[in-house]
Amino acid sequence: MSTIPKATRLRGRRATFLLITLWLMGGCEAPPSPPPPQILGDWVSEAPRYRDRTFEIRDDAVVFGTGKWSGSRLHILIGVEEQPSVQSWNVYTIQYREYDGSIGALEIHHRSTPKQMLRFANRQEIWIRNETREQDDA
Repeated sequence: MSTIPKATRLRGRRATFLLITLWLMGGCEAPPSPPPPQILGDWVSEAPRYRDRTFEIRDDAVVFGTGKWSGSRLHILIGVEEQPSVQSWNVYTIQYREYDGSIGALEIHHRSTPKQMLRFANRQEIWIRNETREQDDA
């Protein structure tokens, strides 16, 4: 026979159940809102500063190609939100998971002209879809 009162045992079980429930809920995130097809793909820039860099937007991740000597940095995609257009550029905010678990956000501007063009909100350099890589992946 237990010397712990029944009410105390029930509170302990409820607390344990609550902790397990909260732990399980914390590990379950809503599926990401998918990027629109026009911004998916591998992007490159002719700007000298970024010539050896790539930027890839996938259904499940954002990948920053940081040059041939340092590789790439893949971040899990959380979601993409369309924002109001700015000077004929479609604006998107991409949220992704940083390596430390925090959430990073990146605003990009996209324009469909004869070539798909993209630029980061805080930069003027133009990025174009890497059609060569798209064909290689097909």
